[in-house]
Amino acid sequence: MSNDFSLKNTQQSFDYNDILYVNVKEKWEHGASYCENYTLFFVNSGKLRLWCTPGHIEINCGCALILAPGTRIRSGYSGNEGVEFFKASFCTSEPFFKISSPVPVCCQSVAHKLLDSLYRSRFAPEYSAHAKNALLYGALYHIYDTASPSTLRERDMLNDIFAYIEDNLTRDFDFDDLQKALGLDRSHISRVFSKAVGKTLKAYVNERRVALACDMLATSSFDINKIASLMGFEESNLFTKFFTYHTGITPSDYRRKVFGTKPLNG
Repeated sequence: MSNDFSLKNTQQSFDYNDILYVNVKEKWEHGASYCENYTLFFVNSGKLRLWCTPGHIEINCGCALILAPGTRIRSGYSGNEGVEFFKASFCTSEPFFKISSPVPVCCQSVAHKLLDSLYRSRFAPEYSAHAKNALLYGALYHIYDTASPSTLRERDMLNDIFAYIEDNLTRDFDFDDLQKALGLDRSHISRVFSKAVGKTLKAYVNERRVALACDMLATSSFDINKIASLMGFEESNLFTKFFTYHTGITPSDYRRKVFGTKPLNG
């Protein structure tokens, strides 16, 4: 098992969606919206004010902030000196650790140089989308590496938690078994995981189990009873209740939605 759970392992499933460059000299405000993907703010000069789910945040010059998908956000500026910043939206299929407060990026650091190059790339048409993607990936790796999780021990623990979850998705999650496997206090596990991922351990496990169930329903010809058994449910009605609660649709209706009127082979 690797002890280096970082953006290095997600490079193949990482991609930026868009980059918005902003340079304002007077009062300005952007209306409320939701982050569809992970969103990085980097302030090149001045100070940016944000109102988002964690609360009121000010990002100073040379600082960065990463927000998780679904975060409600409103941004603005009022002052005499102006503000220059960029907002980069990116996605990854792997868990990314939300940094919920501004992170100072030292002007001599690799991350700052990469972010500054990304900011200046708006003037350089020779910068391809691939080049911008590489700059953003590199900056995020260095920010992540220094900001969250705070210690190597926590990172190793998170790596073990994710490995345990993936190995046990087809049975009901048991906190006691995880606690025994890691040899750590339950409250400590919960606190570190919630801080790093931005959601409770149980919520994350449920998301992964629902995703696995959706994959089985969409790619196999197994009937609902068989899928319920493979997912570790003793009775199919318990699986149906679980799936419906988390998706708002029954397993049968989900399968019909995916396949339409086409019959399943098998």
